[in-house]
Amino acid sequence: MAENASPEGEVPTPPERLHSDSSVSLTAGLENPSIIGERDSEYVLDHEGHHRYLRLGRALLYLKEPLHEPVQSEIEKLHKKLLEEIQEIQKKQKTKNGSNKEKKKILNDYLKSKCLNEKVDENNKIYITNVNIEKWESHPWETGKAFMPSGQMEKNSCPQDTDIMGILRLISSCKQFNAWMNPGADNMSGHTKIQEVLKVRNLVAHSNSLCCSEEEMKNGIEQIKILLEHMKQKFESFADEEDFSKDEKRIYQRAEEKMEGALCSIEKVMTDTDFDVMRELVVMDICKSRAYESSDETHRKKIAKVQLRYETRRIFIVLNDLYKNRSKDFKERLQNQDALQSFIIEAKPDDVQFLLAALEEKKMFQAENLDALLQVIEPLEKENDFRRIKRKMMEIKKSLERTSAIASATIYDVLILHCEADRNEAISFRQHKLDILKDLNPPAKTILYDEYVVSGTSHVSALDYVLDDCRLVFILCTQSLVQNNLSKFQAEIVKCNSLQKNEGPRVIPVYLMEEDFQCAPSWIRVMTPIHAWKEYAQTSLMNTLRNGRKKYLKSPP
Repeated sequence: MAENASPEGEVPTPPERLHSDSSVSLTAGLENPSIIGERDSEYVLDHEGHHRYLRLGRALLYLKEPLHEPVQSEIEKLHKKLLEEIQEIQKKQKTKNGSNKEKKKILNDYLKSKCLNEKVDENNKIYITNVNIEKWESHPWETGKAFMPSGQMEKNSCPQDTDIMGILRLISSCKQFNAWMNPGADNMSGHTKIQEVLKVRNLVAHSNSLCCSEEEMKNGIEQIKILLEHMKQKFESFADEEDFSKDEKRIYQRAEEKMEGALCSIEKVMTDTDFDVMRELVVMDICKSRAYESSDETHRKKIAKVQLRYETRRIFIVLNDLYKNRSKDFKERLQNQDALQSFIIEAKPDDVQFLLAALEEKKMFQAENLDALLQVIEPLEKENDFRRIKRKMMEIKKSLERTSAIASATIYDVLILHCEADRNEAISFRQHKLDILKDLNPPAKTILYDEYVVSGTSHVSALDYVLDDCRLVFILCTQSLVQNNLSKFQAEIVKCNSLQKNEGPRVIPVYLMEEDFQCAPSWIRVMTPIHAWKEYAQTSLMNTLRNGRKKYLKSPP
């Protein structure tokens, strides 16, 4: 038992909320490891056995994908052969009259007879009921479905739609793939290796607890790698055989390369941290892919029950990723608003409180990011909790509206105010002498940048947003400059100066009073400023703006 797992019989405590810097194993016990209950479904996400289960499921998916193209190619060849034989028999029929129902029955019987001749062993069963007779002549994959387990659905129209069980059964049951099954360098037949992997698939597909032991995971991974190596060797030899056409050789070459990639991916999934495995959201594949669809209806319901908790955790992961990498676009990270919609609809009170707390951390979002959340919450605003969420988001969005222009501006002017006191001082000063705010580019107006308006972005990174997008960057310099940490801008200003030589933005200090200039540090005093207290300040500012705009005339705002 893991060191921090719950003792037998002891009720586990809920796991801590996922933190952005989580890179260690997250563990929690299950009340009953063989049954997923309502409370267990919340804790199974952080269970070590479940992380192993996810690794095993991911390895099965890595095995399946490289088989798609070569399997499709072989089935098309088999279908063409059977179609020609059946058409030849139909030509010899004495009469072509009869109802459609009779013709379907005749074709069905012919196809069943031909497929029986193509099966590898007497014990292999043929399920002709899997085949849509009406589509068979024009859809080669219908032929392959006859060699798969019963119950293949109508939507199964290609290898991508087929579960790993169906593909492996087809390969091992149909004579068309005999060359694939010949013993490899280890003298083991492909049939034996496929049977071992099918045991692994059944372990994943029928695990009531959605967990597996360390031994089961390692053994399963090993069997998958053995089969991948076997197929890789076979495909490599087929690519060199003269019996195959150029197109077929290319198919096998591509499949061989994908097999190599799959082996590397399996090695990686074994070394990933538990948090990385969770971030991959493997359950979305497990719950939606036919590779894991069980014939056991009860089991499918259990998987569906735990899926909701995954979607909740999915949002937590997204929020924490946003916290860690604030420059990433929210929609890109979320990828699918349906997950958030599902989370909000089914969210429990503590989940709602967590989301509210996340929204209160303004540094997790930019103004435009909130639009995606607002669209999802809009239909649910009748509920009290969700009205509060929307109200909170609107407050955050309003406070960020002025800063969102930084990201969207192209050649605008920017005035940076480095503290709340400076803003008030500038507003008071302009009433008597220089209307700084009004004279800046009207479409962009002014970006008021300070720690009160945009929390979570340090002064040091303030200019990162405007280095490439703005032509003129004004920094308001007052006597409070030092105490408000504007000195941290020094490295950024040096960067600006080097960019300015390469058509980058021009950085201009603006001093309201003579005392401000005298208090400024030497690194900023060497820059050409605008002295707002002097008579020619208005003309100086307007000339600076005019010259800056002429320079970018080819790209008007």
